Amino acid sequence: MKEYIIKGLQDKQSPDEISGRMKKDQEPFYASKNCIYAWLYSAWGQQYCKLLCTKRYKPKKQKKNKIKREMIPQRISLELRPKQGIHGQGDTFLSPKKSRSKHAGALICEPISQLLVGEKICNLKAKSMTRAVIKINQRIKLDDLTLDNGIENRDHKSFKIPSYFAEPYSPWQKPDVENNIGLLRKWFLPKGTNLSKVSNDELQKYLHILNSKYRKSLGYKNAYEVAFANGIIKKIPETYQEAMCNYY
Repeated sequence: MKEYIIKGLQDKQSPDEISGRMKKDQEPFYASKNCIYAWLYSAWGQQYCKLLCTKRYKPKKQKKNKIKREMIPQRISLELRPKQGIHGQGDTFLSPKKSRSKHAGALICEPISQLLVGEKICNLKAKSMTRAVIKINQRIKLDDLTLDNGIENRDHKSFKIPSYFAEPYSPWQKPDVENNIGLLRKWFLPKGTNLSKVSNDELQKYLHILNSKYRKSLGYKNAYEVAFANGIIKKIPETYQEAMCNYY
């Protein structure tokens, strides 16, 4: 059981995911997530705490900084979005202001599968965002996008997919992409990371790892498995290079 847990931690699985998968696969042993955490925080397991996404004994609370929002031309409210369909949620994450870097990441999350697809962009200009969204949209099946009111989305009519907009300062209207950006931050790109020093290849590797993680919310399946089962992707990529291809 110890070897099973350590291997899970090395594969970027949380104690909760390790425990859930252990039960799902009907292993001849079982440990709850609380039991795994208790072992990790003990003298016998603390050497493996560095494999946790937080790399800490207790999670660190982070302050949420509001991002300036701007109204979008021909903006269509989220209230008018059809109830039926596969709805994607889009957002960006930025380099810190003190770095003076304009590099950012453009991400889209599909809520049913929690599939996270993205591209690195060199700035938040509308043209850069448009290229990224078109490229991402070629990889997965989506009927529409839910976006915030950032100025990078002002050319949404060129995205080649219907776009609807959340109310300003309302991250709860697109919670899945917000939560997955949080996971990306926790595991790989903590706040303060200068994205000009992160290549698009590196970003794709990180997204591939997250999409390969077994999740409690998905019945301890990973995002690729659920997306494939729901027709959101037509095959499950085995490597991040495959994930960068147009696999829908």
